[in-house]
Amino acid sequence: MATVTPFWFCLIGNAFNDWDKFSEALKNQMKAMQIRLALGEKKGIATSYNNIGAVYSAQGNYAMALENYFACLKLETLNGKEIPCLKNLGLTQTTNPMGFGVEFI
Repeated sequence: MATVTPFWFCLIGNAFNDWDKFSEALKNQMKAMQIRLALGEKKGIATSYNNIGAVYSAQGNYAMALENYFACLKLETLNGKEIPCLKNLGLTQTTNPMGFGVEFI
């Protein structure tokens, strides 16, 4: 029997997000996050925050997207790797009529 890792939940969540099945996408991304939190995987936790932010952004829930992107940014800055979160904060700005993220563009 194969071992289920957080990576697989992320992949499944990303697929559901692409298909606009946001509830299922969040369910799988949250499961990946739970596993990563239990394992203490800081890099993986940052990735999960980023993926969860992407789901919220696709839904148009920019406040929750930004909350998760900033959580990702905080962890990735500690790891010395902040580019993916900054990119997503900029992408959120381009589709966000509220004007969030302007300092990252």
